[in-house]
Amino acid sequence: MRFSFTRLATYRRCAFQYRCRYQLHLPAPPRPMTRLALALHAALATFYRHLAPTPRLDDLLLPYDAQWPDELIERDARAWNEGRALLIDYFQRHDGHWPRVLFTEVPFTLELGRYTLVGQLDRVDELPDGSLQIVDYKTTREPPQAPDPFQLDLYQLGLAAKTGRLAERVVFSYLRHGIDRVVPVDDRNLRLTLERVERVVAAVESDDVLAPRVGEHCKRCDYIDYCPAQRPDPLPLPTAAPEGQLVLGL
Repeated sequence: MRFSFTRLATYRRCAFQYRCRYQLHLPAPPRPMTRLALALHAALATFYRHLAPTPRLDDLLLPYDAQWPDELIERDARAWNEGRALLIDYFQRHDGHWPRVLFTEVPFTLELGRYTLVGQLDRVDELPDGSLQIVDYKTTREPPQAPDPFQLDLYQLGLAAKTGRLAERVVFSYLRHGIDRVVPVDDRNLRLTLERVERVVAAVESDDVLAPRVGEHCKRCDYIDYCPAQRPDPLPLPTAAPEGQLVLGL
């Protein structure tokens, strides 16, 4: 069984959304902001992977432009323009203060008995004192939030799986807000971290109902028309998962 942070976070947010996305594989409507987020992440990864001694703005913008087709519909053109503005702001804020980057877009796999934890770290830097920091790019329009301890836990596990070391801090880089929120990592006990992950995995495995959890996230849910908590006459769900998909839909 394979779990990622996104899948576990989806379950913690709403078990019904988890069922729709990961068990039934219901299609979600295309979102231009998803394309923008992917393009921003790809551009930053390329920029830092080939970081020059004296970087130029084009070193960041050219790999961003390469993520888009030559001909853009109006909606995608707006997203493209927004992304360029965000990257120009990012470059100006960091110019002259470039980090020592160890890894970009670092995939990790951690075998944990009956399940496998998979994920990716946007960036890992080495600080002047030799300690490590994890950088996570955020493209949300929502104001910066207090960090999710569960996400911090998984980042530490991923870094330990990749390097055998733990981070001293995690930096959440909010691209739309021009803010880098630095979060010192206080809990360096991997055993406790593993126990927290185990509890969420156990909850997923034992949940035979996968009922909706109503909250602010409902406003942005791709599956609201299927949700009995949001629609008096919801669309019918498929009667079974697609062939080859386990009932637990990991």
